[in-house]
Amino acid sequence: MIISAVVGAGFATGAELVAFFGASALPPIWIAVLVGVFLFLFMAALLYLPMRFGKRAFVPVFFIFFTAMTAGVTELAGPITALVAVVTSILVVWIGFERMLAANKLLMGFALAVLLVVVLMNVGGALPQTGNRADTLMTTGKALLYAGMNCCLLPGIFARARQTLSRRDLLICAAVSTVVISFFVMVILTAIHVRGAAGAPMPIFAIADSAVVRFAVLVCILTSMFAALFNLGAEIPRGVLPLAVVGALGFLFSFLGFTKVIGIFYPIVGMVMIGFIIFSFCCWLRLRFVGRRSRGRQSRRA
Repeated sequence: MIISAVVGAGFATGAELVAFFGASALPPIWIAVLVGVFLFLFMAALLYLPMRFGKRAFVPVFFIFFTAMTAGVTELAGPITALVAVVTSILVVWIGFERMLAANKLLMGFALAVLLVVVLMNVGGALPQTGNRADTLMTTGKALLYAGMNCCLLPGIFARARQTLSRRDLLICAAVSTVVISFFVMVILTAIHVRGAAGAPMPIFAIADSAVVRFAVLVCILTSMFAALFNLGAEIPRGVLPLAVVGALGFLFSFLGFTKVIGIFYPIVGMVMIGFIIFSFCCWLRLRFVGRRSRGRQSRRA
């Protein structure tokens, strides 16, 4: 489920990775390490820091993600398929978390296997040279922003998973997911650079365009739609009708276009998440140190 929340339209097609890291001269392996480190730190923060904002504050973010995924389906397969994807998402989320989890395991396993075969067949060749210090700092900042953006769907999922799993178990899940995601960041970026596909709207299709690949990318988008709508569903009145209203609005706004939604809103989403983590960390420091001193003074007075 963690992987499904991250591997969406832009990731699966390579467009999102190129938008963030296409201009970097760092080798893909270093970009993957940076992304992995920041992803894991964000996930650990979501699990262990006291979150002072409720998930309700993230409703616009969840909606942006759902709209972006729907726009990705429209661009990939047309508006009718996007409408079917929206209806499917509504039904899956309405049926319940456990069914959604089962569906995601099956769908994501298939999609990642197809993407792995595609990119591994195209990773041989010259790689970018290591960038200078300025390029390294710029890429590090973008990796931080990218990780923050991709963790925005996780608060609701972690809250639901905490009903059956401990923080330690979820941290192990986060670590495994981070390794998988980082590996795919490395091989997808490598294949895109080697094949010179960075200028294509959806680079993976410039590398290998077939019905199977398109279906695999569509599956990745669909599972992220489930995750986004699940988060939204937790903050709106229960029932299929509110989900249908949200789905309809997401479908309408998706006609802004996938590239435009990514370019305008994704960096903003990343900055919101970074700010959220920093604020929560400051609250934790205050509780840990200022609160301890206050309790010490009170005990001395007593």
